[in-house]
Amino acid sequence: MNKQSPYVLGALTIMAWSFGAYLVRLVTLSSPYVLTFLSFWFTLLVLGGYFWQQARRNHESLWQHFRWEYAVWGLFGYVAYLVPQLWSYQALGNASEAAILNYTWPIFATLFATIMYRKTQQRSPMVAIVEYTALLVGFVSVAIVATKGAFDPQRLVNPSGLAWGLLASAAYGLFSAYSAKVSQAQTPVFLLTAILASIVAMVLLVLHELTALTVFTVNDIVVAALLGGVLNGVAYVTWTTALNQAMVQGIRMSRIVSLVFLLPLLTVLVVTLLLGEPFLFEPYFVIGLVLIIISSVLAQRAESIAQRWQRTRPTE
Repeated sequence: MNKQSPYVLGALTIMAWSFGAYLVRLVTLSSPYVLTFLSFWFTLLVLGGYFWQQARRNHESLWQHFRWEYAVWGLFGYVAYLVPQLWSYQALGNASEAAILNYTWPIFATLFATIMYRKTQQRSPMVAIVEYTALLVGFVSVAIVATKGAFDPQRLVNPSGLAWGLLASAAYGLFSAYSAKVSQAQTPVFLLTAILASIVAMVLLVLHELTALTVFTVNDIVVAALLGGVLNGVAYVTWTTALNQAMVQGIRMSRIVSLVFLLPLLTVLVVTLLLGEPFLFEPYFVIGLVLIIISSVLAQRAESIAQRWQRTRPTE
């Protein structure tokens, strides 16, 4: 097995991320703030090691790339994303529906990127149409899951769970949109600053659960280590390495990124198998799952889809 293969690295990352909803659900069943705070320290350990490795590799002080704005934008990738996500899981009482809400983040990322970079990036009308279609499909998907197929606002099953889930996705979408302008050389210090700022911000929430420190179990520590060290630490490094290796080896990056489209399905399969949640067998949920995948594809591949559409149109 080629350890530098972007396909292998990408597949390993997706496999790790597919356990995200399961681990977050376990966190909500214990001491959510304390375990999230603990997971941040595992993330810091991994990203600190990544920072140190890159500094040695490049023979330079990476802190020269530091920007104070990283401390603000970085919050949206960790504490401002994971805390509302915890509240969404708690309100909904399950991981399956929360996962559907979570995977609306590519839609928000596209929306925020369009707003943030509209002065530097020119979009064709066709690209805009594809992106707006992605937003519409994503909205329909959320509406189906939130109302269990009723399409009636008065039949919203859990408005607070819906609101927190979408807020979490919007936060990560904003983080992703901003990350697009962070260069490869700046990435280690950006991520390290992001997790440090999130640890500081998380302290106030942890104070409410200090009593939980006396009832920590080995399982709690393992869950925190997997969530923080593997999913939010190692997996991000393998993902960025996969994208970098694709560029070095002349492989189209879209082939690696397309693996992300499997995440909603894999995540729900993991939740179904490990938590026994029956939503995968509900028609409304399957339709919502398919639509969120389609929405993600449209949002992330808008430009290439628009180009293909224009090439197939008959010339006048």
